[in-house]
Amino acid sequence: MSETSRDVLLNLALVGGNSKTQKNHSYPQRPRLFSDTQIRTTKPGAKPIRLYDERGLYVEITTSGGRWWRFKYRFGGKEKLLSMGTYPDTGLKAAREKRDRARALLEGGVDPGEVRRAEKASRSELAVNSCEAVAREWHTTIHFAQVSAGHAARTLIRLEQDVFPWLGGLPIGEIKPPQLLQAVRRIEARGAIETSHRALQACGQAFRYAIATGRAERDPTPDLRGALKPVLVQHMAAITDPKRVGELRRAIESYRACRSRARHCSLRRSCSCVQVSCAKPNGPSSISTQRSGASRRGA
Repeated sequence: MSETSRDVLLNLALVGGNSKTQKNHSYPQRPRLFSDTQIRTTKPGAKPIRLYDERGLYVEITTSGGRWWRFKYRFGGKEKLLSMGTYPDTGLKAAREKRDRARALLEGGVDPGEVRRAEKASRSELAVNSCEAVAREWHTTIHFAQVSAGHAARTLIRLEQDVFPWLGGLPIGEIKPPQLLQAVRRIEARGAIETSHRALQACGQAFRYAIATGRAERDPTPDLRGALKPVLVQHMAAITDPKRVGELRRAIESYRACRSRARHCSLRRSCSCVQVSCAKPNGPSSISTQRSGASRRGA
């Protein structure tokens, strides 16, 4: 008999011996855990039904059919419950993972319920102190009262389209100059140079409001001076030909859309200034002569 055949026979003998030992001796069996099928098929009753898993985890089926995961534990000598979500949004595997994380906290001497409350408070604080929340508060309480309704609406649209998608969810006190620069450079990249400067200006006002209300310590916008492309202003050529000044005055007189008398008079005064500037070098003497003549006629 070869060595390999002898090893096979020995293994078979050991397996047979172990099977006999298992038949002759009974060992305590681990309780069978429930499955997703049992959770789905169990119907609600007149009272809440609890299906226990292990190590404190169970699912509670309410009378209305809701299925809630619960984790029961003891901390500081008191029995406590911790919600682990609802079924089927939180499956059996996910619920067991949450339970294991909670038990790991317990082993470290930390109450998982207190950790849950601290995380909830942190989320609430973040919602109040986020960049978007503070900027909207500044816009409603300060900016809207300082400018016209149309100006305020344009500012809010600018923030909603170009700032909030990138910085709105961040705590306003933690936003750094590079983050703000990256946001306004997205506006600059599409060629809206003036809009990028206006958005940065609105952000600066919101940051200063956050400092005043105790939600930020500094304004990062001064650090970005010179970081954006300058706005190029194109000046229109002045009218120097007296004949064209006359055409401009006739156009103003015939312009019916200007319903405001004050604005109409303002345009006429501006045109008169242009006419005076177009006079010849001896224009001042002629102007003074016209005035003196007018005064004599008035006399």
